[in-house]
Amino acid sequence: MSSSDLEKQGTTVVGAFVRSQILILELFAFGFALYLLQQM
Repeated sequence: MSSSDLEKQGTTVVGAFVRSQILILELFAFGFALYLLQQM
């Protein structure tokens, strides 16, 4: 395995991590918006 292969794997892991974090944030924001709507 060359260093470029390792780099590619690393960026894929980071990208997947970032995408999962964004998904969690979006779900949290959606739930919060629903909560606010119910309070009104």
